[in-house]
Amino acid sequence: MAAPGRQDGRPQAIRVTVVLMLAACIAVNPSLWTAQREYPPAPWLPLARLPAALDALAVPALLTLLGLALLPRPWAPWPFLGLAALLVLGDQARLQPWLYQGALFLGALALARDPRRAAQLVLALSYFWSGVSKMNPDFGPMALPWLLGALRVDAASAVPTGWLLALGLAFGAIEALIGVALLLPATRRVGMVAAVAMHLLVLAAIGPAGLGWNHVVWPWNLALIALVVILFRGDVSQPRAILWARGWYPKLLVLLVGLMPALHQVGLWDAYLSFSLYSNNVDEAWLVADARAAARLGPAARAVADVRPGGTHGVRFLSWAMREVGVPAYPERRAHLAVFRALCRQAPDPSGLHLLIVPRHPGWRARPAPEVHSCRGPVPKLLGYTFPWLSM
Repeated sequence: MAAPGRQDGRPQAIRVTVVLMLAACIAVNPSLWTAQREYPPAPWLPLARLPAALDALAVPALLTLLGLALLPRPWAPWPFLGLAALLVLGDQARLQPWLYQGALFLGALALARDPRRAAQLVLALSYFWSGVSKMNPDFGPMALPWLLGALRVDAASAVPTGWLLALGLAFGAIEALIGVALLLPATRRVGMVAAVAMHLLVLAAIGPAGLGWNHVVWPWNLALIALVVILFRGDVSQPRAILWARGWYPKLLVLLVGLMPALHQVGLWDAYLSFSLYSNNVDEAWLVADARAAARLGPAARAVADVRPGGTHGVRFLSWAMREVGVPAYPERRAHLAVFRALCRQAPDPSGLHLLIVPRHPGWRARPAPEVHSCRGPVPKLLGYTFPWLSM
C-alpha cells in the first residue's frame, strides 16, 4: 500500500477529474438533455415533458451542481446525482456509459470509507466486462475494419478475412486482461501502460484526427487515462483490498459492476450498464417509412435514411440519434419501442411507419429473427423491404 502521505490528495484528484469529465461530456452535447428535438426521448416512466423554458435550464443546472460537487464533502455530489437521475427517467438515451460510470465514481466519494478503493473496483471491472463484451461473432468482422480504417489501415488487405474473428477475440481478451492486471500488484504497472495505450488508440480512431465520431466520449477517454494513473500508481495492495473493501458501498459495486454485467450475456442486463462499448452485440433498430410517411420525416432522419425504390426510407436509430442527439441510441429493445411509440403518436398517418428490431446475439448463437412492429403492434413481417444485415 502506498504511503499515507501519498494518498491524502487522491480523493480530491478523483473528484476533480470525474467532475471535469462529466462537465465536458454534458457541455459539448446539450441536445441530449432537451426533449425539444426530432429524435424522440425514450422515457423509463410515462412522465410529462417539461415546458421548453424549463427544459432549456437542464444543462446550466447540471453544470452548476457539478461545480457544487467539487466541494470535498460527502453530500456534495448528491444534488447533481439527483437531478441527473430525474433527467434519465425522462429519456433512457441519457444513461450513457460515461454518465453511469461517473455516477458510480461520485457515489464512491459520497458513500465509501475509502473512495480510492471503490473507484479502483469500478475502473478495473469496467475494463474487464468491456473486453468480454467484444468477444462475440460480430466485433472482429464488423467493428474492427471500421476502427482500423480510421487508423488508415486497410483491413481488407492487412488482415485476411478469416482472421478478423480471431483478431476481434484477441482484442477483447486483451482489454479484459487489462482489468485483471490492474487488480494484481505484480502486473499493475503493465495494466496501467496498456490501459493508457488503449485509450490513446481509441482517441486516434474516433477523435478529431480519425473518424471525428461520438465526440462526447473524447473527454471520457482523457479522464480515464488520468484516473488510471491517479488510482493505481504506486499501489501494491492485494486484490482483496480492492474487490472486498470495507463498507456496504463497495459490496454494492461488486454486484453492479462485478456480477450483473454477466447477465448481459443472456439478455437480462443492459448493454451500457455492462460496459458493452463498440461490441456490435446490442439490440439494433430501424424505422421503415413508406413514401408518404417519409415525406413527413424531419431533416435529421432524412439525412441518414437508406432510400429504396418507390421512396421507402429506412432510418437506423443509431445514425439518427448520433446526428441529432450526439450520442448512440440507447441499445435496448424497450428503448427502441418507446421511441417508435412516440413517433406513432406524432405521425398524422401512422399506418406508413414500421419498426425493425434486430436482437443481440444470445451468447454465441445466431441472432434471433428480426422483430417487425407497426403502430398497432407486432406484425409477422414487412413485405418488400429487406436489408443485407437481416441475415446476421
